[in-house]
Amino acid sequence: MEEHYVPVPEQGGGKLIPESTGRLGHVYVAVQSHSGMIGIYKLENEVVSGT
Repeated sequence: MEEHYVPVPEQGGGKLIPESTGRLGHVYVAVQSHSGMIGIYKLENEVVSGT
């Protein structure tokens, strides 16, 4: 039950989920598996033109 943050150049800040209002299209999800392991997922959505 500890938070470990690994910084990468693509993502700024010091937390997994930023406290401020995020960008449009970014969704954060926290889930717990059957074994009790917790995972954090960041989904990035984008609208593109096309047919």
